[in-house]
Amino acid sequence: MRRRQFIGLIGGATVAWPLMVGKPAMAQPTSKTPRVGILWPGAPPDKWDEAFRQGLRALGYVEGRNILFEYRWAEGKQERLAELAKELIQQKVDLIVTISALAIRAFKEQTTATPPRR
Repeated sequence: MRRRQFIGLIGGATVAWPLMVGKPAMAQPTSKTPRVGILWPGAPPDKWDEAFRQGLRALGYVEGRNILFEYRWAEGKQERLAELAKELIQQKVDLIVTISALAIRAFKEQTTATPPRR
């Protein structure tokens, strides 16, 4: 499997995760708009960010209408990942998305908690 295929698979699985667990996410009654914490290693604009947004739109998620994004950009400075991960954890977002193995490690070092299921 090539790197791009793998990243696409992981990205698709991240977007589809709420649909695969229990009831579909769109069918669940909720009183609050889900907030997604996004930590990108690069700087905006980013091709991965646009692909992620397109995938969510295809599933019916529209920013500002039924989903909110909390962005953090490392702007190529890997040493910032731990600080940015901590910020997103403190924001108590419902889901965290990243494409960086170093960012995943930064989150893992900051917390072992997972968001509660709704």
